[in-house]
Amino acid sequence: MHRRPAKAAPRQRARVRLQAGTTGKLHPGSRRRLHAAGTDAVPGVLHPRDTHVLRQAVQDRKSCAPGAHSVPHPLPRPARKESSSKNLSGGQKRRVSLAAALIHRPPLLILDEPTVGVDPLLRQSIWHYLVTLTHREAISVIITTHYIEEARLANLVGLMRQGRILAQAIPEDLMKQHGMLTLEDVFLKLCMADNHQNHNGHSGGQPQIAENGGVVVPAQTVEAAANGKAVVSLSASKDTLAANSMTHLVRSNSLEQIPPQELSEKHAVRKKEPFLDAWYRTWALVAKSLTRLHRNLPVLLFTFLVPSIQVVLFCLCIGSDPFELQVAVVNQETHPLLSVAFLQRIDNTTLTQIPYTDLDAALDAVRAGSAWGVIAIGANFSAALHYRFFLGVNADNRTIEDSSINVYLDMTNQQIGYTLQKTIFEAFSSFSADILKRMNKNPALAQLPVVIKAPIYGVDKPSFTEFMAPGIIISITYIMAVGLTAISIVSEQKEGLLERSWVAGVRPFEVILSHVICQFLVMFVQVAGLLVFTFIVFEIPSRGPFVWVVLLTLLQGCCGMIYGLVISSMCVEENSAIMLALGSFYPNLLLSGVVWPTQAMPYYMRYLSYGLPQTIPTESLRCILSRGWGIAHTEVWLGFVVSGAWCAVFLIFAAVAFRLRS
Repeated sequence: MHRRPAKAAPRQRARVRLQAGTTGKLHPGSRRRLHAAGTDAVPGVLHPRDTHVLRQAVQDRKSCAPGAHSVPHPLPRPARKESSSKNLSGGQKRRVSLAAALIHRPPLLILDEPTVGVDPLLRQSIWHYLVTLTHREAISVIITTHYIEEARLANLVGLMRQGRILAQAIPEDLMKQHGMLTLEDVFLKLCMADNHQNHNGHSGGQPQIAENGGVVVPAQTVEAAANGKAVVSLSASKDTLAANSMTHLVRSNSLEQIPPQELSEKHAVRKKEPFLDAWYRTWALVAKSLTRLHRNLPVLLFTFLVPSIQVVLFCLCIGSDPFELQVAVVNQETHPLLSVAFLQRIDNTTLTQIPYTDLDAALDAVRAGSAWGVIAIGANFSAALHYRFFLGVNADNRTIEDSSINVYLDMTNQQIGYTLQKTIFEAFSSFSADILKRMNKNPALAQLPVVIKAPIYGVDKPSFTEFMAPGIIISITYIMAVGLTAISIVSEQKEGLLERSWVAGVRPFEVILSHVICQFLVMFVQVAGLLVFTFIVFEIPSRGPFVWVVLLTLLQGCCGMIYGLVISSMCVEENSAIMLALGSFYPNLLLSGVVWPTQAMPYYMRYLSYGLPQTIPTESLRCILSRGWGIAHTEVWLGFVVSGAWCAVFLIFAAVAFRLRS
């Protein structure tokens, strides 16, 4: 038997006695003083070179222990330092998991089948090493295993079947009591006796448990006590003949007489400083996240470039006027004079004129989709136009009709239709002014009596690109930030990293804060590239203080990032998180005034739009870029307030949802 020496007595109070009929009690704060390792506890991003650090730390602790001598080390150096642990074998993964469990020297170590899938020599090495730890470093170890014979090395063994303890005693005492040479034979005998009692209907009586070699009677189910105390239970396989052997390497006393406060004070490694401890844990989580990013450089580089690529595509493809639009032209003048002058005034970059001799053929071309419109000029256009200008208000209907140019358009595409109308109107206005000038008339007569003066804000011919640019900047930053964090917690949970954090005493808010800090660095690079391409490469005008543009964009990125954490805290699968993120993005894009002004929405939709996290910030950024306003204007600082408020709401919601989930 391997018992802890007397010098470790001060730590014995913190051990939990796991025996049938007793309740193991873990006092508040005790979670940080134990560690659990399972068969799938190694994240795929851990590299074998990390095992060198863990191995060296374990070796240093072993060499510093009193009376240290050569012990077979369960953590041999891997051959490939740069490979990911997801490519390791099952035995290698268990060794890395064991090293991670031992690195911070937990007083209580719980191992779930640590020797499954390893060769016999390594299994023996692991057991000898664990026994050595219990002797030298006052560590209590609880192991579950289905290799029953290896439990002989334990001080106390409990044989379990279907969640019930069949027997619990010292291994030698169990074999002597039942007259067997192996623990497997003892377990087989107990299973057969249990089947016989269940068949005879005697399993419902009060069970008893053999203690230190006592007589074994019907098994006891491990269940919660009626007084509400926490119960430490180990469950076995659901199979009838399968079982786990719960072995305790060090016998211990119960915690019943130890007050929680005494435990907390005597077993703290140093004086507790809540704020400093929280910072250390948060920084450790940040370092872990940065390491994961560093080890996936292609994805990280793509993440950096995606916002820049999106804004490049936007500036190249959105907002410019259509060009090379084919238009059928039917000029019926026998001696064309003014009609040719008018057609020459049309911008050939925008319109491509295709001559037709027959109006019906030209209309058929539009119906067939070969042209976007028809420009038809009558046979008496030049003469009738002179008479119209000369007679003025006295011109008759026939003169007005002959001097008119008929235009037939395909308006299925609104932007193209409006572009054709604008191009033709501008050409005729310039053409009319030139004709009046030749007739010694005032060219201003060709203009409408409504005069549009120079704009107060903006330019005479604003582009749709400039209108959409603020919303696109906000939207790209927001959705990319959502993508950074929407599946982060979900993936950590599936890889086992989240469970390790809980065991180490990490709190939900610290996990959220670490993701915000880490992903903020990624988002900062994304925003930098996005703004460089928007304002330097494509020269989108910025008439206001640029510092507020940067700050508002970063704040919107933080808002999207925390919203992604909300999604990640609510979902358990990556597919669900991705669908929720994408499903919420498009309605937000349509309602936030990015594509079309909110003033065009119905009243009830307009008020709904104002409550979204991007609507008011988009208007604020538009005021900065187009109007040149600063933070003193209400329309500007209100965008910062809305963004900050949504950040706070999302952060609280994520913390609450994450705490409920954990």
